[in-house]
Amino acid sequence: MIEIILLIVGIIYAVRRPKLRRLKPQDFPGVDSAKFLTWQRAEITAIDVFLWATWGAFLLKIGLTILLSDVRLGDTTGVIVMVAIIVAWLGGLTVAAVMGSRAKELRTKAGISKWDVDLSALRAREGETGRMGASVNRCQSCGCSLGCEADPNGHPGATLCSSCAATWHR
Repeated sequence: MIEIILLIVGIIYAVRRPKLRRLKPQDFPGVDSAKFLTWQRAEITAIDVFLWATWGAFLLKIGLTILLSDVRLGDTTGVIVMVAIIVAWLGGLTVAAVMGSRAKELRTKAGISKWDVDLSALRAREGETGRMGASVNRCQSCGCSLGCEADPNGHPGATLCSSCAATWHR
């Protein structure tokens, strides 16, 4: 059961991975490019290790089941094969968890808040549109589209971003 849950989590990571690869340092204007690239590489590597540990172990088990279905293994040999697969699987998950923690630490140190939730600069660059084909209204400073309001200082046509508090004109 846990393996099926991890396969589903793997699908989520597999979907996020291409988005992560498309991110550019320019998408995070307040972040040092070198720190961004270091975090990005660490995050992608952690995802790759997780996918190899989950999907790889699953495919290995299927392959071994097919290959060894006609072979009669002794009790000891069968146990050794099962233990080796489980140890490799748990080892891969442990390495992925350690690498993921390191990537999270690098992300925090770089000042990147939520790469997977707010990819607004990437979406804007790819020409995302809102309902009925209208362009999504985005902050000119941080690129967010969340909670932008009219400027409380009363500047005509000005908008105040609730995310970064920047004031900009449409």
